Formats: sequence, C-alpha cells, structure tokens
Amino acid sequence: MVHYKLHATDRRSRRGVAAVELAIPLPLLVFVFLVAVDFCRIFYFVLTVENCARNGALWACDAYGQTESPYANVTTAARADFPESSRSQLSVTDPASVIKKDGIEYVQVTCTYSFQTITSYPGIAGPWNIQRSAWARVVPGR
Repeated sequence: MVHYKLHATDRRSRRGVAAVELAIPLPLLVFVFLVAVDFCRIFYFVLTVENCARNGALWACDAYGQTESPYANVTTAARADFPESSRSQLSVTDPASVIKKDGIEYVQVTCTYSFQTITSYPGIAGPWNIQRSAWARVVPGR
C-alpha cells in the first residue's frame, strides 16, 4: 500500500485551481441573476399597473363614491398604489372613457408605464411599455 503525503505547495496550487474554476462561470451566473431580477421587477410592475387601472376604474364608476373619496380625480386614485418614487411616470386616461355595451355603461381606465431594465442585453433591454386597462360598470344614480 502506497501512501502519498501532500505538501503545503500542493494545497496552495489546489486553492488556485478552485479560484479559477469559480472565476470561469461567475460572469455567467451574475448575468443570469440580473436577468432574473429584471423579470421579477417587470412582473411586479405589470401587476402594479393592473391594480392602478382597476383602482381608477372603480373610482370613476361611482359618482357618490367620488364625493366620499380622498382622491380628487381618476389619476390620483389610480396612482395611489404605485410606488411613490416613480408615481409621476404612470400615465392615466383622465377622464375615464364611458363605453356602452349591450345597453350597459362601463368606464374604462388605461394606465401606461415605461419600465427600464437593469441589464442592457439585446432582447431583454428596456424600455418596456406596460399598459393595462380596466373596466367597471357604472353605478346607477341614487
């Protein structure tokens, strides 16, 4: 039976190999992480813009509710759920469009936001225009 003894120089060279093995895939791992973060942020803003459109439509559909609401118009009602740092960048159709379908009146509010990605890789790079519309049935007058 043969026993090999590792010298201190052998251990140091193995540490160097491990560092090189980590350095080769590290840029790819960082890139994949940044792309994943971008898509998570896009998903968050899509849901947020959709909620903002729904809030604006709900505010616009009820004239009585508007008098009791803390919001002055469709734009402020729709922007209430949007992050404060970029609230002014959300565009809202104000006044809401009134649409008649099968004899029933609906209001439609459309919110649009231009999203900028972190990465600038082709196919992923922004800006991405996120646009969502919401309809709500107009509440009959009281």
